[in-house]
Amino acid sequence: MSESVKGRVLGGGGVFFRSKDRAGLGEWYAKHFGFQVEAWGDTRGTSFSPSDMPANAFTVW
Repeated sequence: MSESVKGRVLGGGGVFFRSKDRAGLGEWYAKHFGFQVEAWGDTRGTSFSPSDMPANAFTVW
């Protein structure tokens, strides 16, 4: 696949992981997927708005 047409992850939904190293897991997601992980009390997560998605974006299950 050409570098010019390679896709990227824009969001992930309904996926939950436990980790002894929450900060490290968050850094991995930021590095590999570009997700900005936020602290919500005792949990960590990321959010996105469907209105921010490009017109040609789609969901893959």
